[in-house]
Amino acid sequence: MEQKKEFKDVSYNGKCEVCGKHDKVVVVASALGPLSYSCCEKCFTMGLEPIGTLAGYLADAGIKNYEMLRKSSMRTLNYIESQMINRGATEDDWENMWKAINYAIDSLNELDKN
Repeated sequence: MEQKKEFKDVSYNGKCEVCGKHDKVVVVASALGPLSYSCCEKCFTMGLEPIGTLAGYLADAGIKNYEMLRKSSMRTLNYIESQMINRGATEDDWENMWKAINYAIDSLNELDKN
């Protein structure tokens, strides 16, 4: 029987793409799409994803504000809310994320016009 590996057994020195800390990290698959990122043990244990991954997912879905998020699937709403709550996001953090999402959507729409 294969012994279960722990974080310390598979981690390496790197930078956590969630919190930015230089520490031991592992590569984690995103729950939001076909991509992966490096994650420290704390962020891994909390199940956090990089804020850019969350914003990219919402922008790709055309979700531009909290009201649109509330009207999306319950699974999406719960996942995004839990990600923001678990990272201790403030109202300003939410606002900054929505600004970044709208900027990305508007920029892509401008590219489509050309």
